[in-house]
Amino acid sequence: MNRNGVYERAKGRAARVRGGWARALTIGLVFLAACDGTVTPEHTPELVVESYQVAGELLQPVRLTRTVSVNATFDASAVGVSGAQVRVFLLDEAGEIESAFPYREAPGVRGIYVSRFGHRVEPLRTYRLEITDAATGAQLTAQTLVPGALEVVAAGADTVVYQSPEQYEVQVTPSRYPGRQSFYIFSIEALDPRPTQLTPFYSDLVDTTGSDVEDDLAEFVVNESNIINEGNYDFNPDGTLTVRLPWLAVAFFGPTRISVSAIDDNLYDFIRSQTVQQRGSTLSPGEIPNVLEHVAGGHGVFGSYARVELSMFVARPPETP
Repeated sequence: MNRNGVYERAKGRAARVRGGWARALTIGLVFLAACDGTVTPEHTPELVVESYQVAGELLQPVRLTRTVSVNATFDASAVGVSGAQVRVFLLDEAGEIESAFPYREAPGVRGIYVSRFGHRVEPLRTYRLEITDAATGAQLTAQTLVPGALEVVAAGADTVVYQSPEQYEVQVTPSRYPGRQSFYIFSIEALDPRPTQLTPFYSDLVDTTGSDVEDDLAEFVVNESNIINEGNYDFNPDGTLTVRLPWLAVAFFGPTRISVSAIDDNLYDFIRSQTVQQRGSTLSPGEIPNVLEHVAGGHGVFGSYARVELSMFVARPPETP
């Protein structure tokens, strides 16, 4: 994974939490950029935003591009928007601006904007994004309500034997989200994704002798669950949630990072509607709904999530060579 440059570092870091849906969201934004659902002979470029804020962490970068016609090749570096005014505002309970955080364009990275201030995103608060395109005067706005924080209460052993009867478990305090139950995504990231580290199931899926082995391995470095609501987890008498490691999601032996993320409405709507677009549906093409976005004046996603991360080691069973 290339972590050079501001955006790639931020994107790679976020992927450790979001799991494979980091790639899915990027693919979805490419789809939006290439075909916004209303293709016309005269294509008018529109702004596309991509940014994910994380509860308790510093303000994350904002990526800004333009749409291209359906017949054009999407090249993020070529369609990155430079010179825009990008600001994020923290709103009070009345929806008025409490604090303003201007962004600046990252040096040498077209279309990537980073905060000028080291503000840490506050859980259960609302943030508003405002962008003005200097070239056209077009404005884009979006806002997100950040999910409540998660905390680890207890976790399993640091080392667990693959497919042993004793599953790895994590107990966390549930995240809160005003007006609804919380929604979670559980992800597993391999920290040593070499061909020799593949677990038996995934070893059968990957041709380790082929020329595309690195690309094939990359598909399984991060595995994630679908969106899961609170009702699918075990609630304990003390009010905590128990999350269990599914063996089927473990693609590699060795050091592993576990993430549990609670997502906001924007990510929830984007992911579930994009799943219909990309993972097949019983609907005919003309009936498939557009991706749900909460962006005015453009496309994309300005979302947020809260997360907890743990590290553990997946050991080989004694009979595994």
